Amino acid sequence: QACHEGRITGLAIVGHLLISVGWDQSVRAWDCVNGTLVHTIEYAHEGAITSVDAAPERSLFATTSADGIGSVWSTESFQVVGEIRGHSAEVSHVKWNALHQNWVTASEDCTIRMWGETGEPAQKADLLKRQGLDRQVDVGEDVLIKLDTEGFSALAVEPVQGHVIVGLSDASVVVLDMAREIVLQVYRGHRDVARSIICIREKHQLITAGWDHSIRIW
Repeated sequence: QACHEGRITGLAIVGHLLISVGWDQSVRAWDCVNGTLVHTIEYAHEGAITSVDAAPERSLFATTSADGIGSVWSTESFQVVGEIRGHSAEVSHVKWNALHQNWVTASEDCTIRMWGETGEPAQKADLLKRQGLDRQVDVGEDVLIKLDTEGFSALAVEPVQGHVIVGLSDASVVVLDMAREIVLQVYRGHRDVARSIICIREKHQLITAGWDHSIRIW
């Protein structure tokens, strides 16, 4: 029996629950122990749901959609506790940055943005202060980076320093310091886009898998 009525686009673990999302616009929660369906949210977004990630320590998870909006949900009530609004096109990826306690989103509008735990725009001054950096910024300036790309193929957060890692449409993989708005590293080698990025904390390495049928360690 199918778990969704369309393609499944993301999975996230929160405690004993597995959260799944898909093109059928639904969010479904499954018991990881016995595999039973615990809860279903039909039509959670107006468009296909593109990704999901969890903030287990906050009992939250976030979903993003082709409708350009993200939602933050409580794992206890399965109610929306906040919305992510600000992108001007499909939001393709979301990740929880546990170090900075922020959500990170990537969109077809070619921007990467950071948001507070309930979806409010993250403030650059707060992020700089958290990193111990002394830099003048405009009051209320959001954390935002725009890149020269046709879209993002993958998104990850490096767990030690909280850097954001994205796959670009030119098949490169880029490491970003969001607070300083700089590119720290560019990895080239894939012949097609990287669709998955894993950070190996203990070895300070990245593993990427691409549509060129290759897996690379950086």
